[in-house]
Amino acid sequence: MKTNVYKSIYINKKTGIEIPPFYIIHKAENIKQANQAAASWLYSYYKDKQRGSDFLNTLFKSTKIINIRLKKL
Repeated sequence: MKTNVYKSIYINKKTGIEIPPFYIIHKAENIKQANQAAASWLYSYYKDKQRGSDFLNTLFKSTKIINIRLKKL
């Protein structure tokens, strides 16, 4: 199956402001896998920063992930 390159952007649902790490560029086969990979990456990013489970739960409820398929990198 063909692998595409996606740019995933993290936005706060209430304020519309981007949250760190702002965005990542990664490869996935489809948009569903891109969304799962972006969510997983965000979780590991904040887990490495020693953030608690309450913070992570709140973060996932208030974060919208927008995936954009890139034509070329």
